[in-house]
Parts: sequence; structure tokens; C-alpha cells
Amino acid sequence: MTDRQNLEEVLSGLAEHLNARPSLAPRVMQQVRRQVVMQDRTSFLNRLRTAIRQPTARYAAALGVALIVGLVVFNGLKPARHSSIAFADVQEALRHIETAILKFHFPACPWLDCKQLWRRDCAVIRKEESTGVVCLHDIDNGTSFYINPKKKTAAILASSGTADPLHMGAKSATPREFLDRLARLESAAVKPLGEQELGGRKLVGFAMPRDEFATDYRMLCNVWVDPETRLPVRYEFVPEDPSNLAASFLHNVVTFTFNQPLAASLFRASVPEGYTVSEDNLDAVVEPFVPLPSANDPLASPIVEPNVGIGQARFGMSLKQVLEVLGRPDYAGAHWEYTAEETKLIDETWRKASEEAAAKGLKGSERSLFVQNAVRDLHLPKRPWEGMSLEYYSRGFMLITSEDQGLIRIFCYAAYPGRRPFTGKTSKGIRMGATVPEIEQAYGTPDVKSEDPDGKAWLYYKALHTAFDLRNMARPGCTTRRCTRRLI
Repeated sequence: MTDRQNLEEVLSGLAEHLNARPSLAPRVMQQVRRQVVMQDRTSFLNRLRTAIRQPTARYAAALGVALIVGLVVFNGLKPARHSSIAFADVQEALRHIETAILKFHFPACPWLDCKQLWRRDCAVIRKEESTGVVCLHDIDNGTSFYINPKKKTAAILASSGTADPLHMGAKSATPREFLDRLARLESAAVKPLGEQELGGRKLVGFAMPRDEFATDYRMLCNVWVDPETRLPVRYEFVPEDPSNLAASFLHNVVTFTFNQPLAASLFRASVPEGYTVSEDNLDAVVEPFVPLPSANDPLASPIVEPNVGIGQARFGMSLKQVLEVLGRPDYAGAHWEYTAEETKLIDETWRKASEEAAAKGLKGSERSLFVQNAVRDLHLPKRPWEGMSLEYYSRGFMLITSEDQGLIRIFCYAAYPGRRPFTGKTSKGIRMGATVPEIEQAYGTPDVKSEDPDGKAWLYYKALHTAFDLRNMARPGCTTRRCTRRLI
């Protein structure tokens, strides 16, 4: 059968065979379809060859190809719609904001998540913690007002005018200071990061100079901007090395909402009716911010043995070994040892600040903050971290490891705002709340002992490398802030 044969003739010639052999029918129909396709294809190719031989058609085809290639090249070379945004545009937009809402998220420790509210015409910063506690901090006079709707308690504290950092590892203390720092920054120090889609939105990124925004050299600071409003949408404080444990706890992401109406009443410190107010007792207001371990957790109340360790963790164990037996901490931070001269300066500053606080009549948390700020104002020189502090807030103890010596210190503390008190004991049965006679009965006469009329005592056992620090001894069942530690 050839292409020129009529299909009807082919079918007629095969009809008698189909009646005798029905199984050939599918084959015949397949051949028929193939012939139709071949005829159509041959006709189309012949017509196309004829058209191409015409000069006008050649020029039109060439023009069409050139146009397509040009469009492809143009789209490939076309700059991104918002790639021309300069950081100076962002700074100009920041100068015109009136309110800001900052939402903080800490991937490694979500219990620190919070929201901060700011108004340009107000000196008060409102902080709403994940536990439900609200703090109003007055930047001008340093007073902080805490309120807990669940407990119906409130507290007023004076912090000598120094606010807590905007977030851990940050140089800025408040949203206003952070935004002002962005607006004043030399734009030449900012590195563009290009466009990226984050949260379903296409944003323009800028890398901030670390020395301007971070107290930790291991962190990167990136700001992502809405190309339409020129305002920041997202701020990332991310570790340069994701595997670094301490840096991972500093990692946080801040999202911004600007110029949303915020009522003045949100920034007014007023105590609702029926609330109990304290002037120096933050414990009555603050909620535990970390989940507590279950009662069946064998590490919830470990045994501390001087010169040996805590639970299954032993002095000299590497950081990796400690994490294997105790698990991931609730928080970890860089640690370094002070020199002998620096330690002497800190002790002297602490003593003088304590005396000054007493002369001013400061008490409780107000007194502690005054002394801590005095030490902070020494601005001791930075140095590369030499170890790591591991905070087990949910279990009431902290460990310090050294790169070359492993586990070197153990601190166990009593009730502290937002943290769980240590519920374990020493190998000789000393728990939090033990008295001086009980400690001496268990461990004998200390090598160093100091007591003062305020109800404080410090007992040190040289051979055990252990110190007991007692507070509030005038109250029945004293509390212990540091139960035991290894000294080197």
C-alpha cells in the first residue's frame, strides 16, 4: 500500500479478509489512522516549504525570531523592580514613624518571646511577655512597673535609669534607641543583600555593621525592608556559625508594625482595683518562664557531691559529655574568666556600690540592680570567650565549662524571679533553706566563715572547693542563692 492509494480502495480490498479473520480489524484500523496522519503531515510540510521560499515570508520569520530573542535577553537583563532602593530611603522613612510594635521570637528559647510597644511622644516602653506579665519601663526616670493579671499582683522597681537590652546580645536598650540607631547609621557601612521572599512577601535586605548592633562578635544583623513603604519589616539576629550552642540562644527574629494607633492608656502605670502592690518584690509578680520538668525526671532533683559533680555530670567532663548526660540547657552563654586585677576591681566596686545603696535606703531588687549597674559601668575589656555557661532554669542550677578543663563550676540557687529553685541536695543531705548549724553539722567547721547582721552568711570549705552562700537568715528557713561551686 502506497501513500497515493485511495483509502476506500484499501478498505474494500480488505473487507473479505476482515470477515474471515476478525482479529485483523484492529491492525487495519491502526494502519488507516497512520496513513491519515502521514498524509496530513506531508501536506503541511509541503505547504511550509513553499511558503518559506517566498522572500517576504523569510524576512517575516527572521524578524519574529529576532523579536523573541530580544524579549528573552531583555527580561534576563532587566533589573529587579526594587533593586534601586538605597538604605538612605529606609532612614528617611524611619524619621516619620509615630508608633512601633516589635514582636520578638527566639527559636532556641521561645519562652523569651515577647512584644514591645513604642510611641514617639511617650517615654514609656510597654513590654508584654509570653507569660502574660506586662512591664512598663519609664526611660526618663528608670522606673519599671510590673503587673500580673493572673495573680492580680503588681510591683514597682527603680533600676537607676538603665533599661534592659532590647534583646540578648543587643547594644540597643529600647525600641526607640534601636530605630534611632538605624536612622543615624552611616549608609556606607550597610551592605545590600538583594531581594528575598520571606513570609510570602518579597523584601529587600541590608546587612548591618555588627559593631553597631551586637555585643557578640559571632552574630549577624540583617534588616529586611518593604520596597513599597521603605520601612523595616523584619530584623534577624542570627549566628554566623549555626552549630555554636551559645550563639544559637541569641538567635532571634523581630517583626515590625509601624504607625498603628496605640492608645495612651496602654502606657499608663495604673493598678487595677483588687491588686496587691509591692515596691521591691518582683517574685510576687513574675511567672516561671520555662516549663518545669516532670516529677519523674531523674535530673529534676539531682545530687551534688563536692569535688565530684552533679547528677551524672562530673568535673572535667567536656561540654559535649555534659550535654549528653544532662541534656540541652534552657539557655547557654559565652563565659570567660576575669584577671586577678579585674576581679579585685569588681569586688571593690561591688563593696562601694553596696554601701552607697544602703546609704540611699535601697532595698531588695532595687538595691541589687543598683549594684549590678555599678559593676556594668566598669566597661571591662572584651576578650574571646573561654568557655560556656549552661543555665538549667527549670532545674535550679547552672554549670560553667572551660574549653581546656571541661566542667569547672556548679551553681545551685534558690527561688529567683522566673526560675525554679533547686530541689536537689548535697551528698550529705544539705538542701536549700539549710541553716549554718545544719551545714556545720554535716561538713564540720568551715575554713572561712563570715556573717553579718542582715542575716547573710558565707561558709567556705577549702578541701571540698565548696562554698555555701546563705541569705535572709532572720527568716525561718533561710534561702540559699548559691549552694555549691567548684573553684580553681
